[in-house]
Amino acid sequence: MTNKSVPVSVNARTRPLVDALVIEAPSLRIAVERIANGTQVIDAGIKVPGGLEAGRRIAEICLGGLGQVRIRAGSAFANWMLHVDVFTSDPVIACLASQYAGWSLEHGQGKGAFRALGSGPARALGSHEPLFDDLGYRDASTTGVLALEVSVLPPVEIADRVAQNCGIEPENLTLILTPTTGLCGAVQVVARSLEVALHKVHALGFPLTAIVDGMATAPLSPPSPDFMTAMGRANDAIL
Repeated sequence: MTNKSVPVSVNARTRPLVDALVIEAPSLRIAVERIANGTQVIDAGIKVPGGLEAGRRIAEICLGGLGQVRIRAGSAFANWMLHVDVFTSDPVIACLASQYAGWSLEHGQGKGAFRALGSGPARALGSHEPLFDDLGYRDASTTGVLALEVSVLPPVEIADRVAQNCGIEPENLTLILTPTTGLCGAVQVVARSLEVALHKVHALGFPLTAIVDGMATAPLSPPSPDFMTAMGRANDAIL
């Protein structure tokens, strides 16, 4: 795990990665806007097509800037041409304190209610998940970034709540939207292969302090316009 005498800030580490994503948005086929409260929103597949490279970069952001994600051609799995490799020398913080989609967010009621699971560095600032008690880790930063697997723009109330919980100004918050039905969504979900393994060993009671490096690979599933099909393919790829 991370040396506790030199705590790493997953939000600070991802700041330049987010800035680069914004600067290169047109070539990555993603879009950037500011909503009413000033929060920066990156559309990675709702109104724009997105792409594999954007998904790869978003996956590294979700890892808190502590891991590398690569897409390669291979033949390890029958009938699957592309693979997503993940490596990090700080797997517990990268995967469990950042990448894990553990922040449940809701607004409104009924059929039109907004619901999403948040993943990424901002969890270490503002999420109240009991998992952080086990990890013994919290971040401190003036900026935050959170990825949401959604197909609609979140209401401004969600952005306000996330910023408030994180203790940052709304204009210093970035929300990255990655619908599972798109290319970006497919990559960033399959890039959770190592995180799934970390979550399992934690659930089994294996000491997290004994985990010093992590590497995983999974086939990159083809996207589908149907959410259940896309998610099923991504989960099958990880399994």
